[in-house]
Amino acid sequence: VGARIVCADNTGAKILEVVNVHKYKTRVSRLPAAAVGDFCNVVVKKGPAELR
Repeated sequence: VGARIVCADNTGAKILEVVNVHKYKTRVSRLPAAAVGDFCNVVVKKGPAELR
């Protein structure tokens, strides 16, 4: 959570920030981690204005 990643599709977004990782069971106060194939919510940080 909070990691910035490079977008690899054709939407026009350049940089994404991970906001939430779905179905991640963890202890209290531990940040969830995501790997390949995990379902995450992200926010567009760099890209066209209509995507932000």
